Amino acid sequence: MKIEFMSAARPIFAAVNNLTMKQSNNLIINKQGFIAFTSLLIISAITLSIIVSISLLGVSEAAASLSFKKGQEAFQIAQSCAEEALLRLRDNAAWDPNASQIPLPGLTGSCIVDIEASANDRTIDITATIPGPPEYVKKLELTAKRVGHSLNIIFWQEVE
Repeated sequence: MKIEFMSAARPIFAAVNNLTMKQSNNLIINKQGFIAFTSLLIISAITLSIIVSISLLGVSEAAASLSFKKGQEAFQIAQSCAEEALLRLRDNAAWDPNASQIPLPGLTGSCIVDIEASANDRTIDITATIPGPPEYVKKLELTAKRVGHSLNIIFWQEVE
């Protein structure tokens, strides 16, 4: 009887064992799926962070490029105003920059010319401005000496 009992129990244990193997295989497949899904999420997060970093770098480079361009435009306006002021001083030693507007054809911006005179020396301060947020400003300082009907430039420098 014991033998029959054992032989009858054997199919039950086999069935339980098969069921356990199927659950084990499903568990392995589920673990592999979880690992694949987790790997996909990690790779997606890394890719997204790289894309965001590159985008922010591009925006930063564009802002720096615009700032450089506007700074160069302001410097060009300052130089144009300085040259115009020197021409007007050469033609008229008593020229007052407050009495006339310096035209800036083709340039967007304005400049302020301040002249200090002592004997034959002239110190010319130029402030060029391009409006807008942010405002771009360049300043030049010149020193010229009047000799007869001409002006000799002694000093020409961009100042902060």
